[in-house]
Amino acid sequence: MSRILLLLLLLALTATATPSRADITATYHHREFPGALTIQVANNGDARLQFSHQAWRMQIVRGEAYAVHLRPGGASQVTSFANMERLLTELRQGDPPAPVQQRSSLVRQGEVTIGGYHGIAYYRDMGRPPPAGFTLPPTLVVSRDPALAALGPVLLRHIEFAVATNRLMRLPVPPAFIGVRELIGDGAALSFIEFDLVSIDRSPIDPALLRLPAPPVTLEELRVGGMPNIS
Repeated sequence: MSRILLLLLLLALTATATPSRADITATYHHREFPGALTIQVANNGDARLQFSHQAWRMQIVRGEAYAVHLRPGGASQVTSFANMERLLTELRQGDPPAPVQQRSSLVRQGEVTIGGYHGIAYYRDMGRPPPAGFTLPPTLVVSRDPALAALGPVLLRHIEFAVATNRLMRLPVPPAFIGVRELIGDGAALSFIEFDLVSIDRSPIDPALLRLPAPPVTLEELRVGGMPNIS
């Protein structure tokens, strides 16, 4: 009996020593314009990502990514990333996707601190040294702090969707997107295409914010209604 009690005690101590991951909200501000990027991730992996200048946001629910568009009158349209990519593929049959640069044009150069967190800085390779007295801010800064690790996959999912849809629409893929996909790994972005981290909030996220506001449209409904604006 004493051995069983000891085992139960050890299991209880292990559970206490490894608490569940807390919710996290990261806010980024644009360096030059009054724009913001907000990433919210719950401890169960559900998440939302919103650029303030876009009329839609990304939500991840049980591992599936969706675009949520607010319609006139307050109604929302919810469309899965998977169905949008399927529709674009159908519309572009016989028209091969645009080629994409496979390697990043970003180069590692030192480390910086942004938003109170330390990260590796990557700069665009200009092919020549900048003029004397002229400095460029980093295009990407990646933190390996485990406390921020939940943010990385959410931003990567958004980037992967942007790369896929740009290719299918034969639009250029920003080189920095390739850099994020290649370099972020299991880290989190402290700076990303002129958006710099300004705050991290560990307060619990209202579960209502992470629920889809409407049932997702079906692929057939998407065929009839057409692609929503994802620019």
